[in-house]
Amino acid sequence: MIAIDSAKFRKCMALAVGGSTEGERKAGQAAAARVAVAAGLSFEEAERLARQHPEPDEGLLDAFSEAMARVIAEAVAEAFRSVQEEIARQLAARDQERRAAARELRRQQKAAAAAYEREMAEWPERAKAEQAERDRIWAEQRRQARESAAGATEASR
Repeated sequence: MIAIDSAKFRKCMALAVGGSTEGERKAGQAAAARVAVAAGLSFEEAERLARQHPEPDEGLLDAFSEAMARVIAEAVAEAFRSVQEEIARQLAARDQERRAAARELRRQQKAAAAAYEREMAEWPERAKAEQAERDRIWAEQRRQARESAAGATEASR
């Protein structure tokens, strides 16, 4: 069996046929001829053998690899978008919770301030009432003490 590097021969032929310039096409033909001569074949024999023993089409493999890379990249991009959307949703929910907590705190502070204001407004009246109660108790104790002292004085007479 003749050993020819058919993959290399095909690459050279691809350049010979699909080269973008005349120089690339001629270089591809010359390289394909060198591969054929290295295998001890004529150019036509090498071409015939390359057709008879097809190897996996590297262009197809490259296209498959590119397609897989594209699919993977799209999947990663979609996953990234969904993660970003979830993060944005969670941040929005957290911000909403913080705003609600801040509103509740302000409401509690206003209620405490209003209660303090009411207490301060009532304080002079309450203080007067408390002082009046203390004065009444003091006066009652004084009266009882005088009555006790008067009763003791009468009893000693």
